[in-house]
Amino acid sequence: MREQTSRAGFAPNYEAYANSPGRPVASVKLPGPIVYRYFYYREIVAVALKALRDASPVGAKSKGVRYRDMHTVYVNGVAMKSLPPSVTAKDTIFIANPLQYSRRLEIGKTESGRDFLISVPNRIYERVTKNLLAPKYRNVARISFSYITPPDAYKLKHNQAARNWIANQSRWYVSPKQRSDRAKGAVVRSPAIIIEPLS
Repeated sequence: MREQTSRAGFAPNYEAYANSPGRPVASVKLPGPIVYRYFYYREIVAVALKALRDASPVGAKSKGVRYRDMHTVYVNGVAMKSLPPSVTAKDTIFIANPLQYSRRLEIGKTESGRDFLISVPNRIYERVTKNLLAPKYRNVARISFSYITPPDAYKLKHNQAARNWIANQSRWYVSPKQRSDRAKGAVVRSPAIIIEPLS
């Protein structure tokens, strides 16, 4: 507890029981065991949010600043400014950016086929997950990258064509079919970092 508080600025959350889950430690029956499970979610979230902000594009345009400041932690689907001290392994935790263009910044391309981002590499959420968080915390949590639908997700105002960039032909392929996830009213899925217990 002292080591983690010294490193991260706050102690880890924990759950404790004696003999079997849910039984208070004070009621232990020898020979036990007494089990303490520590959860480093608050540190992981703090490190993740800083890494996402550091990796975000911030230029002269206000959109970049807004994107950087909108990385949000969600606990059981509720957006929060920070992770509450009472969080446990039963809670669902993920970090996402609810802005409508967060997916475009992650994997989008321009009409010419180049990555949408220029000032920083794209795949911001994916890189932070795979290059930093997953290796650093592999012994204390399962951290993965995915696309999710945040509760405040943006909805498309018009039908959009589904298209894919064909790199070896340097052109776009536009699907003749209207995909349901690109139809008017469909929610835009956002890149996300998902934090789960190891077991």
